[in-house]
Amino acid sequence: MTGLILAISLVALPGVGPNFPPDQPYIDSLISQGNIAYLNGDYAKALEFYQKAYLADENNQNAASNYALTLSELGRDLEGRWFLFDYIQKHPHAAWAWNTRAVITEKSGDYGKCLLYAQKALENDPSLSAARYNIACYLTRLGKRPEALLALKDALAEEPGLAELAVWDEDLEGLTAIPVFWALIKDQLNQ
Repeated sequence: MTGLILAISLVALPGVGPNFPPDQPYIDSLISQGNIAYLNGDYAKALEFYQKAYLADENNQNAASNYALTLSELGRDLEGRWFLFDYIQKHPHAAWAWNTRAVITEKSGDYGKCLLYAQKALENDPSLSAARYNIACYLTRLGKRPEALLALKDALAEEPGLAELAVWDEDLEGLTAIPVFWALIKDQLNQ
């Protein structure tokens, strides 16, 4: 069904298709508009923008990842997972797509798979602090607290702003009783 929807939408977009090069400012604008709609909870509108961005450039992993994540937010998890599966088959080194696959898989509660997908994201882009942070979350959920603390330490070193998120993140509740966790948070918040 997704392929049919994408094909129908492709016809409706002028200047989009295999004979036209991607228009990066247009794509960035669509993704930005999608992000605004997503943050405002208008997932249907966000999905429209991400779909248009993806159709304008099927190699754009941000558009693909955001599209799949939004499908999941709309309760269409299976469709989002299949979309990402297909995208990753075509783009096996797309780190954001792997990280998004991990996030979407969280709803199934299979944190082992989530961990595997986030590790694959980090393998493809070692600077992807979101994947490193997610690895800390999944390790915590799996009861591997020492490894989770190391992953969190690395994530915070790359992206200190994640410390504020870590304080409230339910995925890291298993670490909050450990003094080292609070020392890591304090170090980052005081910078």
